[in-house]
Amino acid sequence: MRNFVFFFILLVILGACGGETSKEAVDASKPESKGGLLEILVITEKKRWDGRVGAALREVLMESQPGLPQEEPRFTVVNIAPKDFGRFLRNHHNILMVTSLSDTTGGSNNMRRFFTSQTLSSIRKDTNKVMLAKSDEFARGQRTLFVFGKDDYDLVKNIERQREQILEYFQKAERDRMLRKLIGNGDNEQTKLEDLIFDKSGLQMRIPTGYLMARNDSNFVWLRKMGNPDRNLLITYGEYTSEKMFEVDNIVNWRNTFGFKFMNDTTLKNSYMDTQHKELPVEAKKINVDGKFVVEYRGLWALKNKSRGGPFLG
Repeated sequence: MRNFVFFFILLVILGACGGETSKEAVDASKPESKGGLLEILVITEKKRWDGRVGAALREVLMESQPGLPQEEPRFTVVNIAPKDFGRFLRNHHNILMVTSLSDTTGGSNNMRRFFTSQTLSSIRKDTNKVMLAKSDEFARGQRTLFVFGKDDYDLVKNIERQREQILEYFQKAERDRMLRKLIGNGDNEQTKLEDLIFDKSGLQMRIPTGYLMARNDSNFVWLRKMGNPDRNLLITYGEYTSEKMFEVDNIVNWRNTFGFKFMNDTTLKNSYMDTQHKELPVEAKKINVDGKFVVEYRGLWALKNKSRGGPFLG
């Protein structure tokens, strides 16, 4: 790493304004997982889904995605009763199984049929365990999460306590699938851009297919993928001075500074990028990337003349 100890990575989408994972080897005989983008099957009895447990799950999985101009849930969630969880549905990308281990009703007994002997053994070994994450349980490329408790009250408590872990587990699964689709095997143009960014900044990152260089300045790189919508990747960097650099107001000021300097069509009036933090406050979240402190920012941007705009992830 060079002297550039602070990086700000921004993904802009242009448009109209407005737990633990198993390390088991993949069984090649299993089918490939399938399913819609950001879709989760929740396998639990209908009475449980319609009650307090289902309400707790919906509050976690279907909360509004921050940084968008309209409300959109984080995930599309489909409840499937255990008796209806047949072979076809077992191939889905994302599966969340929720049950009470002490419940002896027919639905719960059906549910436990889908726990493999290895899964049940792992649960029984640790009575404090409330979640178990498994890869490729029924299909390749699949992520399955088991959440359990001794009764419904215990289940609600466990869901609320493990909120962030549940979200991150399925969000990471979706990110990994999307990266494989976007990046593919890498082409010559991608490699050139990745090498250029590393040579300039010391930042090592994968560039999705279809992006081309739009601007290359001293401490600023703009990559653009034309289409409907346009997708833009902006990278800028500077010297680290203090943690105050990570505060939202300072990030907004920095964004607006490079937005005016680098993303400004001087042939048009007020045609420069501006953060719309007064219309929708920028949301900041502390995360960890490969052991490094990172802050993730979400919000809205627009050209000052309001001719273009959309959400951003920084």
